[in-house]
Amino acid sequence: MLYLIMRCDELNDQYECDADRTPIAIVEDWKDWANNHATDYDYEIWEYDGSEFSRIKEYDEGIEEGMALYYWEDSENPEVNAPHVIAKFPSFTRYSIIPSIVKETIKKGAYTCDGEEGVDDNLRSCGYITWYNKENRYYVYGKYSDNRYSLGY
Repeated sequence: MLYLIMRCDELNDQYECDADRTPIAIVEDWKDWANNHATDYDYEIWEYDGSEFSRIKEYDEGIEEGMALYYWEDSENPEVNAPHVIAKFPSFTRYSIIPSIVKETIKKGAYTCDGEEGVDDNLRSCGYITWYNKENRYYVYGKYSDNRYSLGY
């Protein structure tokens, strides 16, 4: 079996289609490809059985999704730099119980973006909790999909 990997850039104006698709690779093992390519873009996977293609992964679906605890150092830009991942919780959602490691990390000293003690808790409404610590690290407990993480804003 062969698999076609298609990069998908979602379009703002979805009049004729939902994404601009660009072929990236044809591989024999899509799981191996996904594990070895930390993409920063959405992609689809199409299976080719020798006569026709069928889509087995939509571009807006992750192979692994859940919640995670991660942070960025003060000098790092969350929109550019990958986060430092402390723990992943596959299949967790914003409605799952908050893991003890998240609670423990908050107890070590958490400050809002306004400098007040506490966290910015938008878990139920937006899917994340954010805070800063004494070293001015920016922490997020939020959603991840594959190797992409919520910025918490």
